Amino acid sequence: SGAAFVPVDPEYPVERIAAVLGQVDPVVVVSVSGVRDRLVSVVPGVRWLVLDEEAAELESDSELGPDSGVNSGLEPGWSVGSSSASGSVSGSDSDVLGLLPVYVVFTSGSTGVPKGVVMPRVALAN
Repeated sequence: SGAAFVPVDPEYPVERIAAVLGQVDPVVVVSVSGVRDRLVSVVPGVRWLVLDEEAAELESDSELGPDSGVNSGLEPGWSVGSSSASGSVSGSDSDVLGLLPVYVVFTSGSTGVPKGVVMPRVALAN
């Protein structure tokens, strides 16, 4: 997918979190309700996946199944780790996939401004 995980410590000052999230322009923020409530104004227009609310919703469902509304989020025919519906990856596709970012870690930077370091997927294999 090309998506990368960006860990952000919710104990950081709001200004630092805003600087980090401003650089990465997140599509979705995975969090808990208390953190979301504190930071929702820092990242307006972003989709929030609020884990404690999702867990409460799952606990209230007596049965999980195809009609429960809970799914993997994958389109039919896709599986985790596949680059196409058939699941095949050619050599050149594999090379490209290895260069996609898996996560970005932010340091304080020499100027005090958070600086991101991108880790490609291939780095996890070494």
